[in-house]
Amino acid sequence: MKPKDQKRSLVIACLAAAALGFSNTDSSAQATNGTVTLQVTTVTYGGKYAVKNVGAVWVEDSQNRFVKTLNLWANKRKQHLIKWNAASSGNVLDAVTGATARAHESHTMIWNCTDLTGAVVNDGTYRIYAEFTEDNSSSAGSPPGKWMVAEFVKGSTSQTLTPPDQANFKSIQLVYTTGGGTP
Repeated sequence: MKPKDQKRSLVIACLAAAALGFSNTDSSAQATNGTVTLQVTTVTYGGKYAVKNVGAVWVEDSQNRFVKTLNLWANKRKQHLIKWNAASSGNVLDAVTGATARAHESHTMIWNCTDLTGAVVNDGTYRIYAEFTEDNSSSAGSPPGKWMVAEFVKGSTSQTLTPPDQANFKSIQLVYTTGGGTP
């Protein structure tokens, strides 16, 4: 077969596969409906603007791909949230947003396990990050603020996780409930 005919055959085979619905995606992936509630209390580290702080909470998948911002309290100073900006490119679509917090407090975020398009995400491992700062970042965009991560497996089993307290994050609890109800 001539090279020109080989190319034509390959193009025809690709078009036929596309028409029949073949793809390289995992069509068997489950996307269980669910709800995640994260509760965390931030604690000052004595930064320049303490106790005022700006912060963000967002979700990434197991491949460190940004899924969605859940909460942003940083209207004018969000550029100082280095880790969140690097992950999200500043995306706040469908997020709860607000001004700089005047004090540290308990934060409760709820995620309906959907992505930016509103589609339920596939089951698997997800990470919920929280970052806050009481300082301005340098002009080079570093260092990041104080941050934490809570990892869980989204699937057919509800779970409650209580990670240990950290220096700047206390009373951490993550509750994943299948079907969107309560565990």
